[in-house]
Parts: sequence; C-alpha cells; structure tokens
Amino acid sequence: MSDGTMFAPFGQYSSRDFAEGHRTIRVYTREKEIELEVFAADVVDASSEGKRTDFADAAALDAYLGDKLSRCEVVLEEPSDVAQAWAFVTCSYQTNNSRTVVYAKEVEAWD
Repeated sequence: MSDGTMFAPFGQYSSRDFAEGHRTIRVYTREKEIELEVFAADVVDASSEGKRTDFADAAALDAYLGDKLSRCEVVLEEPSDVAQAWAFVTCSYQTNNSRTVVYAKEVEAWD
C-alpha cells in the first residue's frame, strides 16, 4: 500500500477538486461490469468507524447515508432513492489510524 500501487488513488478523493474530476468508478466482476458515480468522500478514524452492510429497507439505507453525508468532508451530491451504495476504504496518512472512505452509487451495469 505504501508504494502507491493498491488503491492509492482513493486516498485523493479527500480533495474536492480530485473528486469532482474523477466521479466515475468502474468495477469489473466475472459476471458483469458496473459503473459507479462517486457522491461523497470522508477521512475517518478507523477505530471509531463501524461498517454496516445490511438494511431493512430503502428508508433505512437513506437514513444511514444521510447521517454519513452530514459528517463528510466532500459531498458532491446528496443522492436519493439509492438501491445500493458502495464504500471503498483505503489507508490515509493524516493520522496513524486514518482511512479515506469513498461513497458511490450504481448508475449502470452490463452483463
């Protein structure tokens, strides 16, 4: 990680200019290609952040995202009606335990 070869560009999303210029992320799986659009990024303390991957319904996901966005350093848009959100996490070096979290939503998928 420290040599910049794994996920290092995600750390740059804490800069608004970088985030605005790099809104699209493509994920390639064995089954399909997914295009994502970045809507926010934040630098967090890894020991105080938990992860959550299951939501009762769309309203619960919207509430969770609303809470996260209220604390984000970079908010490019406040999405509504998000069926699935992605969060990419990588090391940051602002403190000993910092992580950059990049939030994105699916905009298109191809088989």
